[in-house]
Amino acid sequence: LQSSVADNAGILAGTVAPAGKILNCHVVDCVVSAPSSAMVGGLVGRCLGAVTGCSARKTPGATGDQGLVAGGFAVGGVVGGGDGNSAVIAQSWAMVAVGSESGQYVGGFAGVLGNAGRIENCYSRGAVCGSEYVGGFVGQVNAGTVLNSYCTGTVQGTISGGAFVDSVGDAMLISCAYRD
Repeated sequence: LQSSVADNAGILAGTVAPAGKILNCHVVDCVVSAPSSAMVGGLVGRCLGAVTGCSARKTPGATGDQGLVAGGFAVGGVVGGGDGNSAVIAQSWAMVAVGSESGQYVGGFAGVLGNAGRIENCYSRGAVCGSEYVGGFVGQVNAGTVLNSYCTGTVQGTISGGAFVDSVGDAMLISCAYRD
């Protein structure tokens, strides 16, 4: 998938509506390139509903851009952004490279999580790079919840970066989340 203008870019869906559900879907060797777009994910650009049991991964030994998710703002391996009390991303994982040179709110799993959105029992493995608000798992969590999740891989932010989450806002909870 390559997009030069559209926000909410993902291999499976640009946006999952509040009542929408994506279950047990897996994407292998995805390439999502939307360098000036917001809400860019390996599977879903913007999640307002449910994503459960899904993954985005690169085949071991694959060469080139396979397994790459790149965007401008809110970029993640599985979802670009999750928000709203209906947004629940669970039992899902990413094994892809995520980022862009000037990308903001970049995470190995999700770029941003907010407004009562939840991520539960998930993980990410892979290199994450961007400009600012770059996290190994989530770039920014603001009024969202992350439970029982972890990440591995390198994190590189030219302005700011955090091993698990770079920016934590008000009313946010991370429980049993770790980086090994």
